[in-house]
Amino acid sequence: MSFLYFIFFSNLNSLNIHQEFVEDEFIAFLTEKGMKW
Repeated sequence: MSFLYFIFFSNLNSLNIHQEFVEDEFIAFLTEKGMKW
């Protein structure tokens, strides 16, 4: 699963979104999924 997260994170970065925003969204995504698991 971590490989999929890496792809997800890389794709967000490739969109030239502000780095801090991407990191916050990524952490929130992992936290949400982690709580459900």
